[in-house]
Amino acid sequence: MKNRIASICIFIGVIIASIWTIATRNNLSNLRENVDMQWAQVENLMEDRSELIPNFVEVVMGHAQYEEKIIADITEAQNNFIMSINGGNPDDITNADNRLNTAYNSLLSYSAKFSELQTSKHYTALEDELSGYQHMISLAKEKYNEKVGEYNNAIQTWPKSMIASLFGFDKIDYHKVDEKSLVVPIIDMNYNN
Repeated sequence: MKNRIASICIFIGVIIASIWTIATRNNLSNLRENVDMQWAQVENLMEDRSELIPNFVEVVMGHAQYEEKIIADITEAQNNFIMSINGGNPDDITNADNRLNTAYNSLLSYSAKFSELQTSKHYTALEDELSGYQHMISLAKEKYNEKVGEYNNAIQTWPKSMIASLFGFDKIDYHKVDEKSLVVPIIDMNYNN
């Protein structure tokens, strides 16, 4: 009788442990999927914003004298960004987005010296829309980092860490700001150029 009770207790313990393992693995899978979904949102916003930049370049070219180097830089950055989106690697996408932001900021700084451009409705509408996208991307990256934090916390906390290592749930890196994107462009207001 005691052996039978012990066997039943062991069987119930195995069933409970199995259910807990499955539930924990499913929870970790959901957390990882939330991270992936949030990164996809960041990519979508970046891509939408990048589609506006050629229009912005056209407006600047139509209203102001422009330097070919600035246009070449932004065109190259735009093409690299599109290729990185197609590749799907988050690090490549982030690097290409940083280069595109740098080129866009150079164009924005350069265009600031043309007063007739500043009063153009097309220019101000595109500038406002691009600024809005920048804000939405910033918020989406913040939300992505929150989701990464939730996931990383879950896979590093005992006893979930046992299940995470058993099923290959690895730590995900946070999105970090590129140091180059923190450099504020200098606006040259010399109208004699």
